[in-house]
Amino acid sequence: MITRPLSDPLSPRWLVQPEVWYTHPMTKLLEHAVDTVRALPPAMQDDLARLLLQLAGEEQPVIQLTQEEAASFAESRAQASRREFATDDQVRAVWAKHSH
Repeated sequence: MITRPLSDPLSPRWLVQPEVWYTHPMTKLLEHAVDTVRALPPAMQDDLARLLLQLAGEEQPVIQLTQEEAASFAESRAQASRREFATDDQVRAVWAKHSH
């Protein structure tokens, strides 16, 4: 029988009970936030990780917009310069649609 150390990623215990070593303990709130983010899709996890790193003072690379994103952003800026903003009712409708 071959045994593997707990730190070995192929160890069955690693998959069930990973050892986590922190040089500084996290607060309960930060632990809760990390646990919550783990349940999100990978792209959202990466977005939030970049944001957290940026807030902690670690510069992050500039994200390149797709042509569609750049066009949408340009249209949004043009609407703002024309003072074309959503009404309160439109904002409430969006919040109602996307709030659960």
